Amino acid sequence: MDTSALAQGLFAEPEVVIYGEGAVGRSNITLGSWGGGVCRESARNVFSGGKSIEITPRGLYQGGRLDFAIPMDLTKWFSDPDAYLQLVTRFRGEQTTQEAWAIGLTGQPARAATGTSTAGKPVKRVQVILCFDGGQATECQVELNAFKVSEDGWMNVSFPFAALKGKLNPPTYNLKRLAITGDGSETFYVGEIRVMRDNTPLQADAGEEKEVGRNYNVVFHASAQTGTSAVKYSWDFDDQNGIQEEAVGDVVYHKYLKAGDFIATLTVSDIFGLKKPVTSTVRVLVNE
Repeated sequence: MDTSALAQGLFAEPEVVIYGEGAVGRSNITLGSWGGGVCRESARNVFSGGKSIEITPRGLYQGGRLDFAIPMDLTKWFSDPDAYLQLVTRFRGEQTTQEAWAIGLTGQPARAATGTSTAGKPVKRVQVILCFDGGQATECQVELNAFKVSEDGWMNVSFPFAALKGKLNPPTYNLKRLAITGDGSETFYVGEIRVMRDNTPLQADAGEEKEVGRNYNVVFHASAQTGTSAVKYSWDFDDQNGIQEEAVGDVVYHKYLKAGDFIATLTVSDIFGLKKPVTSTVRVLVNE
């Protein structure tokens, strides 16, 4: 294989697929288990390219791996502050709109259609470990609740190269092995792996004005444009005593114990601190 052509393919576009349809150097990759985990190609839960990677982890340090016969040069991406390694993933906890509708009708999960295993402890955190040909390695973890699930049940889980780089400073970053695992033991699927750029500013929307009664359980729903970033949704329910973190999540509930006119503040922040946090407010009129 022409390694110079492989490198040129990596950096010719702002987004490059490592695994999946249109992948660069797909024949260069071998899948394997890592530790006591299980990893194999599967025709179930396919995102692109006709196959997916099926991984059954055994905690954060036992899962699946991709080995590169010819190390993949990621040096340019590690020097780009807007670059990310992104996994397109599917977990048992991810429901499509159609699946949620079926559960509402029958009371039973509609898992036969997707083939996703329901066994094992749910994965709440995903980790990647990158091993380079010079013997150095780096790792990064993210909570799944930092990302949104799409309508078709897939979730883009992203790791910024700025966070992966850490204190490493080799002359080149030639990827020899990529390990993928989670903190649970449920089987999950990786439909695509890509490297990409994203410098989209965060945007937040705390929703429309609300009028409720005292002691009513008010629901707050955050909307946001986050690009590929892992984000945190923080809420303050009364700005009169300063902006504090009183609840966390894109959907939260709060009871106002007294009548009045309140301003609730939503703050959306990048968990890696790479993008500037943004806020949005919503007025809540509480009646007796």
